[in-house]
Amino acid sequence: MPEEVALLSSSDDFLCEASRVPISAVQPNAERIGQEAAALLHRLMRGGKPPARPILVPPLRVVTRQSTDTMAIADIALVKALSFIRENATKCIRVGEIAAHAGISRRLLEKRFIATLGLTPAAQIRRTHLDRARTLLAETDLSVDHVAEACGFGSPEYMTFYFRRELKITPLKFRRAAQGSLVG
Repeated sequence: MPEEVALLSSSDDFLCEASRVPISAVQPNAERIGQEAAALLHRLMRGGKPPARPILVPPLRVVTRQSTDTMAIADIALVKALSFIRENATKCIRVGEIAAHAGISRRLLEKRFIATLGLTPAAQIRRTHLDRARTLLAETDLSVDHVAEACGFGSPEYMTFYFRRELKITPLKFRRAAQGSLVG
Protein backbone atom coordinates (compact mmCIF):
# COMPACT_ATOMS: atom_id res chain seq x y z
CA MET A 1 0.00 0.00 0.00
CA PRO A 2 -0.58 2.66 -1.35
CA GLU A 3 0.59 1.43 -4.76
CA GLU A 4 -1.87 -1.50 -4.60
CA VAL A 5 -4.91 -0.20 -2.71
CA ALA A 6 -6.29 3.10 -1.40
CA LEU A 7 -7.54 3.31 2.18
CA LEU A 8 -9.92 5.97 3.52
CA SER A 9 -11.04 6.08 7.16
CA SER A 10 -14.57 7.10 8.06
CA SER A 11 -13.32 9.44 10.78
CA ASP A 12 -10.20 11.53 11.27
CA ASP A 13 -8.39 10.79 14.52
CA PHE A 14 -4.90 10.40 15.97
CA LEU A 15 -4.52 6.83 14.69
CA CYS A 16 -4.91 7.98 11.09
CA GLU A 17 -1.97 10.35 11.46
CA ALA A 18 0.18 8.01 13.60
CA SER A 19 -0.05 4.82 11.53
CA ARG A 20 3.00 3.64 9.56
CA VAL A 21 1.26 4.74 6.36
CA PRO A 22 -0.78 7.83 7.33
CA ILE A 23 -4.44 7.13 6.51
CA SER A 24 -6.64 9.57 4.60
CA ALA A 25 -9.89 10.28 6.39
CA VAL A 26 -13.24 11.99 6.22
CA GLN A 27 -13.36 15.02 8.53
CA PRO A 28 -16.88 15.20 9.92
CA ASN A 29 -18.60 18.51 10.59
CA ALA A 30 -18.88 17.86 14.33
CA GLU A 31 -20.21 21.32 15.14
CA ARG A 32 -23.06 21.02 12.65
CA ILE A 33 -23.82 17.47 13.81
CA GLY A 34 -24.09 18.77 17.37
CA GLN A 35 -26.37 21.61 16.28
CA GLU A 36 -28.64 19.24 14.37
CA ALA A 37 -28.75 16.83 17.32
CA ALA A 38 -29.59 19.62 19.76
CA ALA A 39 -32.35 20.96 17.49
CA LEU A 40 -33.81 17.47 17.09
CA LEU A 41 -33.69 16.82 20.84
CA HIS A 42 -35.36 20.16 21.49
CA ARG A 43 -38.12 19.34 18.98
CA LEU A 44 -38.65 15.86 20.47
CA MET A 45 -38.78 17.22 24.04
CA ARG A 46 -41.53 19.61 22.95
CA GLY A 47 -43.58 16.70 21.63
CA GLY A 48 -42.53 16.87 18.01
CA LYS A 49 -42.21 13.82 15.82
CA PRO A 50 -38.89 12.31 14.86
CA PRO A 51 -37.88 12.87 11.25
CA ALA A 52 -39.04 10.28 8.73
CA ARG A 53 -35.55 10.08 7.24
CA PRO A 54 -32.09 10.47 8.76
CA ILE A 55 -30.66 13.98 8.94
CA LEU A 56 -27.57 13.95 6.76
CA VAL A 57 -24.70 16.32 7.50
CA PRO A 58 -22.03 16.49 4.82
CA PRO A 59 -18.42 16.21 5.98
CA LEU A 60 -16.15 19.23 5.99
CA ARG A 61 -13.57 17.63 3.71
CA VAL A 62 -11.38 14.64 3.07
CA VAL A 63 -8.00 14.89 4.78
CA THR A 64 -5.68 13.45 2.16
CA ARG A 65 -2.74 11.44 3.42
CA GLN A 66 -0.46 8.80 1.98
CA SER A 67 -3.00 5.92 2.06
CA THR A 68 -4.89 7.34 -0.94
CA ASP A 69 -1.89 8.66 -2.83
CA THR A 70 -2.01 6.00 -5.50
CA MET A 71 -0.71 5.91 -9.04
CA ALA A 72 -1.30 3.07 -11.41
CA ILE A 73 2.22 2.75 -12.82
CA ALA A 74 3.54 -0.53 -14.16
CA ASP A 75 7.19 0.61 -14.11
CA ILE A 76 8.55 -0.79 -10.82
CA ALA A 77 11.54 1.59 -10.84
CA LEU A 78 9.18 4.58 -11.07
CA VAL A 79 7.00 3.21 -8.28
CA LYS A 80 10.13 2.84 -6.12
CA ALA A 81 11.27 6.35 -7.04
CA LEU A 82 7.90 7.93 -6.26
CA SER A 83 7.68 6.04 -2.97
CA PHE A 84 11.17 7.23 -2.04
CA ILE A 85 10.22 10.83 -2.79
CA ARG A 86 7.03 10.55 -0.74
CA GLU A 87 8.76 8.83 2.19
CA ASN A 88 11.50 11.46 2.24
CA ALA A 89 9.31 14.51 1.63
CA THR A 90 10.64 16.16 4.78
CA LYS A 91 14.24 16.00 3.59
CA CYS A 92 16.29 17.76 0.98
CA ILE A 93 16.82 14.84 -1.42
CA ARG A 94 18.74 14.62 -4.69
CA VAL A 95 17.79 12.94 -7.94
CA GLY A 96 20.88 10.72 -7.72
CA GLU A 97 19.63 9.30 -4.40
CA ILE A 98 16.27 8.52 -5.96
CA ALA A 99 17.88 6.81 -8.95
CA ALA A 100 20.08 4.69 -6.69
CA HIS A 101 17.03 3.68 -4.62
CA ALA A 102 15.14 2.77 -7.81
CA GLY A 103 18.11 0.75 -9.10
CA ILE A 104 18.54 2.64 -12.38
CA SER A 105 20.76 5.42 -13.71
CA ARG A 106 19.88 9.05 -13.18
CA ARG A 107 19.47 9.60 -16.93
CA LEU A 108 17.15 6.60 -17.34
CA LEU A 109 15.12 7.75 -14.32
CA GLU A 110 14.72 11.20 -15.86
CA LYS A 111 13.66 9.73 -19.22
CA ARG A 112 11.06 7.47 -17.56
CA PHE A 113 9.71 10.30 -15.40
CA ILE A 114 9.24 12.56 -18.41
CA ALA A 115 7.71 9.79 -20.54
CA THR A 116 5.30 8.60 -17.85
CA LEU A 117 4.56 11.67 -15.71
CA GLY A 118 5.46 14.54 -18.00
CA LEU A 119 7.90 16.06 -15.52
CA THR A 120 11.40 15.54 -14.19
CA PRO A 121 12.25 13.86 -10.87
CA ALA A 122 13.41 17.24 -9.55
CA ALA A 123 10.05 18.78 -10.44
CA GLN A 124 8.29 15.91 -8.64
CA ILE A 125 10.44 16.52 -5.55
CA ARG A 126 9.49 20.22 -5.57
CA ARG A 127 5.82 19.36 -6.14
CA THR A 128 5.89 16.97 -3.17
CA HIS A 129 7.57 19.59 -0.98
CA LEU A 130 5.02 22.19 -2.10
CA ASP A 131 2.06 19.90 -1.36
CA ARG A 132 3.39 19.23 2.14
CA ALA A 133 4.01 22.94 2.71
CA ARG A 134 0.45 23.77 1.65
CA THR A 135 -0.90 21.22 4.13
CA LEU A 136 1.26 22.49 7.00
CA LEU A 137 0.42 26.12 6.29
CA ALA A 138 -3.30 25.35 6.16
CA GLU A 139 -3.45 23.04 9.18
CA THR A 140 -0.80 24.32 11.61
CA ASP A 141 0.54 27.54 13.06
CA LEU A 142 4.17 26.66 12.35
CA SER A 143 6.27 29.60 11.21
CA VAL A 144 7.23 29.82 7.54
CA ASP A 145 10.82 29.00 8.57
CA HIS A 146 9.69 25.81 10.30
CA VAL A 147 7.40 24.84 7.42
CA ALA A 148 10.25 25.29 4.94
CA GLU A 149 12.49 23.09 7.09
CA ALA A 150 9.77 20.45 7.62
CA CYS A 151 9.14 20.24 3.88
CA GLY A 152 12.70 19.84 2.65
CA PHE A 153 13.06 23.28 1.09
CA GLY A 154 16.60 24.53 1.48
CA SER A 155 15.47 27.84 2.97
CA PRO A 156 12.32 29.85 3.70
CA GLU A 157 13.33 32.23 0.92
CA TYR A 158 13.40 29.41 -1.62
CA MET A 159 10.04 28.14 -0.42
CA THR A 160 8.58 31.64 -0.80
CA PHE A 161 10.11 31.97 -4.27
CA TYR A 162 8.69 28.58 -5.32
CA PHE A 163 5.27 29.37 -3.82
CA ARG A 164 5.09 32.62 -5.77
CA ARG A 165 6.23 30.97 -8.97
CA GLU A 166 3.83 28.01 -8.78
CA LEU A 167 0.82 29.38 -6.90
CA LYS A 168 1.13 33.13 -7.55
CA ILE A 169 0.80 33.80 -3.81
CA THR A 170 3.11 34.03 -0.81
CA PRO A 171 3.05 31.32 1.87
CA LEU A 172 1.55 33.73 4.44
CA LYS A 173 -1.25 34.83 2.10
CA PHE A 174 -1.90 31.19 1.28
CA ARG A 175 -2.15 30.40 5.01
CA ARG A 176 -4.60 33.26 5.65
CA ALA A 177 -6.80 32.17 2.75
CA ALA A 178 -6.68 28.47 3.67
CA GLN A 179 -7.27 28.96 7.38
CA GLY A 180 -9.97 31.54 6.71
CA SER A 181 -11.84 28.99 4.58
CA LEU A 182 -11.57 26.39 7.36
CA VAL A 183 -13.10 28.74 9.91
CA GLY A 184 -16.12 29.78 7.82
